[in-house]
Amino acid sequence: MAATEDEMNDITTINPGAGEFWEFVMEYLAAGFNPLGPQGSSNPEYKTLEAYLRQIFGPLPEGAVDWASSDLNGDGVNDLYAVDADGNPHTIYGYNDDEATSVVYSDYLRDTIYGGTAPQTWDDIVKILKAEGYDDEAIEEVRGSIKCLTNANEIQCGENEKFQGSVVLAGILNNSGYDGSWWDVRPTAG
Repeated sequence: MAATEDEMNDITTINPGAGEFWEFVMEYLAAGFNPLGPQGSSNPEYKTLEAYLRQIFGPLPEGAVDWASSDLNGDGVNDLYAVDADGNPHTIYGYNDDEATSVVYSDYLRDTIYGGTAPQTWDDIVKILKAEGYDDEAIEEVRGSIKCLTNANEIQCGENEKFQGSVVLAGILNNSGYDGSWWDVRPTAG
C-alpha cells in the first residue's frame, strides 16, 4: 500500500543514503522547504512531492505506478520505493556518493535482505516469488510442490516420509541467484 501524501511529505523519514547533496537536501527540508508548498514558495517548480521525487530519481520505472515509503529491511529507517499496481515494492531508491541509485526489488531482497541465501520460512519465500513476478496461482502451485509443508507453513515430515523439500522451488530460487539448497529435496530417513 502506498504511503499517504502526508507520510511522503515527511521526506526526512526516507533513507536514500549519504552524500553531501543529500545532506544539503535534508537541511533544506529541515529549514522549512515544503515540496508541496503554494505557488511562490522558494521552489515553485515542486508543486507536488511526485515532481520533487521525479526531479531527483527520475520517472517511475515501467510497471511502477506510485511512490511509497516504509521500513523494508527492519533497520528502523524508512526506505523510498516505487510500487506496482498491487501495491508491492517494485524499485528501491537511494543515494550514494551524491548519485541517485535504484535497484529492482527482487535484487534488493536477494542482496540486501537475504544475502543471497534463501530464507527458510514460507512467508519470506512468498515475498521472493511475488518480487520475481509470480502470481498467486503460480505461488500456490509452487507451494504444492513442497513435500511435508504443514498448514502452519513449516516443514515437518512424518516418520514415514522419506524426502522433504521441493525440486521446483529450489530451481526457482537458484535461477533467481539464491542458494536454494535448503529447499531442495533431501532424505529425512534412511
